[in-house]
Amino acid sequence: SSGINAEYGIASICMECYEEGATRLMLTKIPYFKEIIISSFKCEHCHNTNNSVQPASSYGEKGVRYILTVTDMADLNRQVIKSETATIMVPEVELEIPRESQKGSSSTIEGFLTKTRDSILEKQDERREVQPELADQLDSFIKRLNTLLQVDTPFTFILEDPTGNSFLENPNAPKPDPLLKTEHYTRSVEDEDLLGITAIRDENKENDDVTEVTAVTQNEHTEVMTFEAMCNACGKEAKCNMKEVSIPFFKNILLMLTSAITAAARTAR
Repeated sequence: SSGINAEYGIASICMECYEEGATRLMLTKIPYFKEIIISSFKCEHCHNTNNSVQPASSYGEKGVRYILTVTDMADLNRQVIKSETATIMVPEVELEIPRESQKGSSSTIEGFLTKTRDSILEKQDERREVQPELADQLDSFIKRLNTLLQVDTPFTFILEDPTGNSFLENPNAPKPDPLLKTEHYTRSVEDEDLLGITAIRDENKENDDVTEVTAVTQNEHTEVMTFEAMCNACGKEAKCNMKEVSIPFFKNILLMLTSAITAAARTAR
């Protein structure tokens, strides 16, 4: 039992109303990519919802860059897995969705473009009152986005991720796609500093013995996943570490540890 597509539920604090909600977690495999963890939160009190996607593996050895020429409406339906470290670019309209502007997410090309357009539209009425010139400029940009969504002319969709944990669907897989170019590149020093790789490498050099032990005891199929949570003891932001553990002669379980430094408290499930 690999645990693929198995759902797990945990009680979580809603960040909107601070009542108890529920988070559903599912480990799933994306064909021709890798395993990911899909997280879905729902609060029955205020109806707040939140969805995110995280890779169920460590960083790749190299970064990845997908360059797709979108030629028709079918291309807009290609699946995209964007990690929080990835950047989306459409050079034709000078659009850039920067890294860490949102949590890891899964959608289609159309979905990402539509969400960008709608997020701009959401505040347009307010801008017309206080910044009319900016509102006019954004109206023009929204029209350009709508043109993209109609695919009146081909355009370029670029997905770049220094961790290698993002994905753009090739509907012809395992055969090559003439419209999609995939490049694997060596991360820059700036990328490794941003991702914390440099600090980890320096720490490992100082403690080779610990590194050797970790390498032996680490589950080769899953890594420890870390995501934001809320401490039940003090209500402060906390870190939740999660790892799938295989129990011999039993089944796979999710081991979770929530830690908040301010409260000096830890909760394990």
